[in-house]
Amino acid sequence: MHHKMQATTSPERSERARRKTLPSRLNKSCSIMSKKGASFSVRKSKCKFENGKVFMEVLGEPKSWLRCTPIPGTKKMHNTNALPQQRLQSAIKRAIGDLDLVPVPIFPAKTPLAVTITFFLARPQYHFGTNKRRIFCNVRDEYCRIIPTKVPDIDNLIKFMLDKPFKGVLFADDKVVSAVYAKKRWDSSGGCHGRTVFRIEEDIIEVEEENPL
Repeated sequence: MHHKMQATTSPERSERARRKTLPSRLNKSCSIMSKKGASFSVRKSKCKFENGKVFMEVLGEPKSWLRCTPIPGTKKMHNTNALPQQRLQSAIKRAIGDLDLVPVPIFPAKTPLAVTITFFLARPQYHFGTNKRRIFCNVRDEYCRIIPTKVPDIDNLIKFMLDKPFKGVLFADDKVVSAVYAKKRWDSSGGCHGRTVFRIEEDIIEVEEENPL
């Protein structure tokens, strides 16, 4: 009599087969980020390149730089900033593409640059009156002219903007940025959902810097 031999698999092989059918932790992390990812847009009327200066207003809540987190069970790190930075960079590219005869990147590789940037944070709901629309005229009087002193930290806001979204679009590398002046304020425009306004120009040494007190 012929007996059918029953196939046996080792525990290690079974474990490898099981892992192949499971979604990777990296893909899972990316899918979570895509659901929570920020959306940005640039107002065409506020996007200008005049006299060697770039002016731009980005609609969308300013994002803060976050530390990369380790993926459990692997030696890989998950860059939690990648998706929102990519979306911001794409919005800036589209805005520059609408300008005529503008090279990319706009500024030459070795030009020292000065960046002036204002982060308008989205207002929390308690800034508005009860059961009123999210427009600035409905902001409660005690919150109209206050300055935010809460997270995100302004240095992390700056790092998020300069690290990738500007690279290859406005300048070749952020090492050419030699001066930064930044502020954070509560948004007081439209629905107060947040925006970022910035100006980039060539950095020039002023007379006061040559003769400090």
